[in-house]
Amino acid sequence: MAERKRMTADEVVSYLLEEDGADLLRESLKWVVQQLMEAEAEVLPYCREHDIGVLIYGPLAHGLLTGALDEDTAFAADDWRSGAPFFRGDAYRRNMEVVRELGRFASERLGVSVSRLVIAWTLANPAVHVVIVGARHPGHIEDSVAAAELNLSGADLEQIDRITADSVPL
Repeated sequence: MAERKRMTADEVVSYLLEEDGADLLRESLKWVVQQLMEAEAEVLPYCREHDIGVLIYGPLAHGLLTGALDEDTAFAADDWRSGAPFFRGDAYRRNMEVVRELGRFASERLGVSVSRLVIAWTLANPAVHVVIVGARHPGHIEDSVAAAELNLSGADLEQIDRITADSVPL
């Protein structure tokens, strides 16, 4: 039997971004999204009921929910987002419109950044205990910390749910 070569992570990503791997990548992403949706619908309520702490990693969706990106954002060739299907095409454009609407709501209704709103919204879920966010500048850290002090009303949460209803899950 011939020995199979183990692919590196870069080789796997390259394969998945090629035509032959596109269907596999699409199906894999659908599975991941389904698992995340089930987690939100089933696992988070279970954790809340049983007082199990939940840590959320990446609530700003790799920069998508910061308000800093737009349809013309060009990612560097070595940035994994440059090849990610949810950072281009119709899904990306639709999500950018949702981010703009969240930004308007954050600014006009609450006087905060969209990043602060998204982190506060994540923390507003009673099952969530900790949120891990990234920061490239000191202002990002200040905004993230301030999000913990932002109390969203029931009406705010309902409006956010309405706005995000048209988004494409990552």
